[in-house]
Amino acid sequence: MIAALVLVLCLGAAVGFVGRLVVPGRHGLLRVLFRDTRLAPRLVAADDEVWWEIGAGALGAVGGYLAGRLYDGYALLGPSTMRWYLAVVGAAVMVGIAIASGVIERKRWTRRLGLRGGLDRGR
Repeated sequence: MIAALVLVLCLGAAVGFVGRLVVPGRHGLLRVLFRDTRLAPRLVAADDEVWWEIGAGALGAVGGYLAGRLYDGYALLGPSTMRWYLAVVGAAVMVGIAIASGVIERKRWTRRLGLRGGLDRGR
């Protein structure tokens, strides 16, 4: 059970990191890596959004895995691969929500409304 949990957390973290790589616009890590590769270690370690994406992926993967375990328990067919499919889907959904919220937060009309800056005012 511990090995499965570690594997699920690693799966969620990988989906979250890949999600952070492909964020659209200039905030995606892939675009930053093409601009200046020396920034990569600092961005991965210090960027709050990287950890937000990794955490969202891990949370979604754990939730999907638990839903798959519940499915296996109620289906009475024994263990199936549904728990792993749901772990990947849960991680992808949570990372997608995190990416969409980040994109909406950086839009021009959001800045114009003054909705951005709730947590970023100290910087």
